[in-house]
Amino acid sequence: TGTMLTLDENTSYTFSTEEAGMLEDRIVLHLNSTVGIDENETTHFNVYAIRNQIFVEGTYNQTYEISVYNVLGQAVYFDSRLQNNQIIKLSVPAGTYIVNLRSEYGMQTEKINIVH
Repeated sequence: TGTMLTLDENTSYTFSTEEAGMLEDRIVLHLNSTVGIDENETTHFNVYAIRNQIFVEGTYNQTYEISVYNVLGQAVYFDSRLQNNQIIKLSVPAGTYIVNLRSEYGMQTEKINIVH
């Protein structure tokens, strides 16, 4: 019918059809934004990887927790009692990983690459 619907204004959308078979262009989805990790406006940690080690340097004297995920979203490391600067050695395959850090000052997410 040529109807356009903005999905960010509606939390759900359903439709039905009486026609059997395949119809081309039944639904066309247009995305106006990219997906991924936003740039952090304020960073409380400097996070980087060298080989299979993650280096975390805190900007405040703080206790924090770290979660590391592979690109499938599976947790590969977690620790909730870290303080200040840490070196974390991972036993994981080479690849891209997501590091999530949480402290009393907020949360920060970084993407790192592990190489062997």
